Amino acid sequence: MTLCCSALLLAGGFLARDWCDGSPTGPLAHASFALHADLADKLNGKERYGYRRMSTYSVSLRAGGGKKGGARGRKSASLGWLDADNLVQDSLIATPEDCAQVNPEQFTRTLLEESGAEVRIATLAGLVVENGAVAGVRLEPRDGGPATTMPADTVIIATGAWTGALRAAIPGLPAITGQKAHSIILADAAPGGLPAEALFLAYRGTDGKSQEPEIYPRPNGEVYVCGASTPTPLPSFADQAEVLREQACYLPCSPVGTPAIGPVRGVRGLYVAAGHSCWGILNAPATGLALAELIVDGEASCVSLRAFEPARAG
Repeated sequence: MTLCCSALLLAGGFLARDWCDGSPTGPLAHASFALHADLADKLNGKERYGYRRMSTYSVSLRAGGGKKGGARGRKSASLGWLDADNLVQDSLIATPEDCAQVNPEQFTRTLLEESGAEVRIATLAGLVVENGAVAGVRLEPRDGGPATTMPADTVIIATGAWTGALRAAIPGLPAITGQKAHSIILADAAPGGLPAEALFLAYRGTDGKSQEPEIYPRPNGEVYVCGASTPTPLPSFADQAEVLREQACYLPCSPVGTPAIGPVRGVRGLYVAAGHSCWGILNAPATGLALAELIVDGEASCVSLRAFEPARAG
């Protein structure tokens, strides 16, 4: 495996405080959103990984014109930068109090630098278990060299969409699978850069088919666009933009719809944290803190992990 091997490197980095309310992940999201703000203050997140608060809008567009009888080429009343010939309506759905963003890769690498941890790239071949407890991990080098054993009394499996693929080598892991998601990175050509405003679009094309892309301007001069489940052409609202990267990743999905966080039954010292789907970057800080508390103190205090017992996703 490699650092950020699943969706994290290619994720949008959108953070929402209360969008998971009413679900088991609601408390996790609240705790993690607050931790993101604390980390940004301590680590200079604004400069190191693009942390900033955002407004968020819902925007409806239809090919061939906006509101019936309306003037083409009119500007959005809420979004001064949106040149919306096809605009039907737009509305503010969240303020900077409740939404923010980070660059996921920069965020992850910043945490790695601050931790002082050593990264070893290898293939996990299995566990060494003695008397029902973890004693180490067996690693196969990527260059085909001889396998080695790394002693360990605590092992955390955080392999995203590949977690389920490890079940043959490590029985008891949850059945986490991957769902392919597509995204592109566009160049921000606006003078001075686009404002911190995320867009959730509902677009109906001339063929009658609907798409729901999401757009996240970033402070580094890029615009992240995602939402397509297949590599179909983008609608015309982005046809003049310079495409910097086209990419795809695998969202780690749990069969029960909630992440698996906690000890793996049957092996003392073995833990898992996977299956966060599209909210992985949001919920990463609280997931890490809760696991650390569980391992060191015997109980997670920042948020309850009861709803995320790995056996539920088995």
